[in-house]
Amino acid sequence: MIFDQYLAASQKRCQIINVISMLDKCESFAVDYDIKFNCVKSVAMRIGPIYNCTCADLILCNKPLAYVSLVKCIGVYISAVHMIVSN
Repeated sequence: MIFDQYLAASQKRCQIINVISMLDKCESFAVDYDIKFNCVKSVAMRIGPIYNCTCADLILCNKPLAYVSLVKCIGVYISAVHMIVSN
């Protein structure tokens, strides 16, 4: 039981480290190609078992990304839920 909890916590840490690494690469790309991200439109969403947990701030271009529970992209709504289901 304790090992399972440790493993789950380790996996969450690895996932957040991967997201932070991806955001760092986005920042580097922005600097290299003179691109500015719109941090008002750039958001983060938690999906899966942590969808309603408090998570560390994700930073893009020195600004924290807002965590949202609903995103609309090209007319498709994505909601923060425990599990994604497709019909």
